[in-house]
Amino acid sequence: MGEQQATAAELAALHHATQKLMAAQTQQEICEIAVTAAENILELPLCGVWIASPDQEALQLIAHSDQAATIFNTTITATAGNARAWSAFESQSIKKYRLEPCSHADSSRYNPQSGTIFPLGGYGILHLATTDESFNAQAVVQIGQLLSSNTTAALERATREHTLRLQHDQLEEFIGFVSHDLRNPLNVASGHVDLAKQACTDAEETFDTIESALDRMNTLIEDLLALATHGNVIHDRTAVDLETLALTAWENVHTGEATLTIEGSTTLSADRNRLQQVFENLFRNAIENSQQAVSIRVGPIEPITTTTRSTVAGGPTGFYIADDGPGIQPETRDAILASGYSTNESTGIGLTIVQRIIDAHGWEFDVSTSAEGGAQFDITDGTRLVTTAIVE
Repeated sequence: MGEQQATAAELAALHHATQKLMAAQTQQEICEIAVTAAENILELPLCGVWIASPDQEALQLIAHSDQAATIFNTTITATAGNARAWSAFESQSIKKYRLEPCSHADSSRYNPQSGTIFPLGGYGILHLATTDESFNAQAVVQIGQLLSSNTTAALERATREHTLRLQHDQLEEFIGFVSHDLRNPLNVASGHVDLAKQACTDAEETFDTIESALDRMNTLIEDLLALATHGNVIHDRTAVDLETLALTAWENVHTGEATLTIEGSTTLSADRNRLQQVFENLFRNAIENSQQAVSIRVGPIEPITTTTRSTVAGGPTGFYIADDGPGIQPETRDAILASGYSTNESTGIGLTIVQRIIDAHGWEFDVSTSAEGGAQFDITDGTRLVTTAIVE
């Protein structure tokens, strides 16, 4: 071959190979597709992929062309002592080489005369070589760069998907444990408390305490399941009326003597079910953390109006939920959102769920002190939409 660029046919074949790479599920499958593509497209007999060990201290050949088995020692592990392969991996740069024939009786068996080594990110290297000096070196570099980049992308995707599968399996295991292995003994305990209350009427206060603890544990289980199952998930957004949603959420909460005041409404683009959970959790948080009947206010956060002649980015838009309860101290505000900060009355997981749902919408969540000295939660879209009042 001459030194011409890769042909249209070679690029088309590479495109087809890339589609197969992106559909492959395992690291081994991806490496074998890459080797086959290099061998067929470039007509190079010696192709192999070395993958780095978990400690990044060695490279092991895991996929190779048929003829490569007679040239490369497939049991050799490349390390820092292997100048060419390791240098390409460590420096993440392409290494080309050309060797003089050795004096061995069958030099072609042991010495590829020309080769190029392409890094595969932190995953390893793609080694393309030949014993024939009449090859298209420029096409090897061009196709090899594209193939190695696509192989790296496929390996990254497979690694992410493998991690997600492991996380999903762990999550399913966790959900099963919480919903069955914990809930079943709690139900048994609750049933025995009922029987004991009927048989022993002079220890009602003790049984009430036990019953309250069991109820708290059940609430914790429900919150954990909600966090594990839906915490970061939102579905299709629709136009949601703030006032309607707040009143619906209020009906789903045991409010006792608490009161709700709606101070205006607005239309939000949101996952209705997930946003309703935000309202329910914040309502419960206010009620559970107040020693007396709490008053809760809900309203829109209005755009800021300027008094200049130009349109200026102003205050964020969204809504607030405020109460006249004991409030949240500034030093604990980050903690209550980080990992389910708990009080004597609340599991705290409800606020973690709120944070996850707000994040999933791409909104911002701020905790401050309300006008009455209680807690105020501002949920905003992060933009600053302004109406401008022109002063004559």
